[in-house]
This record gives sequence, C-alpha cells and structure tokens, in this order.
Amino acid sequence: MRVKFEKDGVTFEFEREPMPEHRFRELCLLGDLGLYGGMMVGVAALCGIPGIGALAVATFLIVGIASM
Repeated sequence: MRVKFEKDGVTFEFEREPMPEHRFRELCLLGDLGLYGGMMVGVAALCGIPGIGALAVATFLIVGIASM
C-alpha cells in the first residue's frame, strides 16, 4: 500500500504492507458490536422493555438468516 501526500510542492510518500484480512475483520466486528450496543442503549432508553424484546427477536432472526 502506498500513501502519497502533496502540499505546496512538497511530496511525502510512505509505503507499507496492508493490514491482514483477519485483523481487518476483527476491527470491523469490534466497531459493529459498539454500534449495536449503542443502539440497544438507545432503544432501552426510548422504548423500555418492549423495545428490547422486539430488538432481541429481530437479532435472532437476522443471525439465523445470516448463518444459513
């Protein structure tokens, strides 16, 4: 992977190996879990227990479909 910056006639180039795919997937999963946790907190604050129940059912359905 090559990164190149140019500004006011000055060029900076940097080259390195890209991140391994398994590490990239783990970082994406960590971000996804953070977003999902924030969504759960928001639903709990706005809808209470019925909202969490609906979200739990939707989560089980999505995980079930994705694992097929």
